[in-house]
Amino acid sequence: EEAKATRAARAEAEAKKIELEMHRQIAESEVAIQETRLRAQQLEAETQANAVRSLAEANYEKGRKEQEVAGMMPTQEYELKRLELVVEGMRHFAGAAWRHPQEAERAHLHLFWEEMKPFMRLGPMTAAEMQVAQHRAAASAHAAISAASPATTAGSPKSRESSASETRPRADSESAARQ
Repeated sequence: EEAKATRAARAEAEAKKIELEMHRQIAESEVAIQETRLRAQQLEAETQANAVRSLAEANYEKGRKEQEVAGMMPTQEYELKRLELVVEGMRHFAGAAWRHPQEAERAHLHLFWEEMKPFMRLGPMTAAEMQVAQHRAAASAHAAISAASPATTAGSPKSRESSASETRPRADSESAARQ
């Protein structure tokens, strides 16, 4: 009986040993599978990084070559390109004025307009030159109106008072002359 018990204990120990060996092999295979997954993820990440790097280098080279070509561009063509961008900006500006009717938002649009004036042309003059010409014309017109005789400015309230006071003494002097 003791030999049976010893054989049973040895068999049980051998079964445990085999079971532990199987668990160890399963754990090792799971670790190997996990390592393979991690390597695949790392490889995928490296591939994406290389693709991004290649794309960035290509974009850099494209921009550099565009700059080289732009540097060789004739002045007239450069001005045309610049004006095309200005026109595009003004299209957006015009649309923005309708989309942003509030006064605070329109202030930003006004600042944009002020910055764009040197680029805008109205015939042979820029918008800034046109504005200066308008201010000069308004100032000279104002000076001409203020220097004009009372007969030409009879429509304004101030001129009516002055013309009325000027006509009274004449009337008195005419009546004195008649007597």
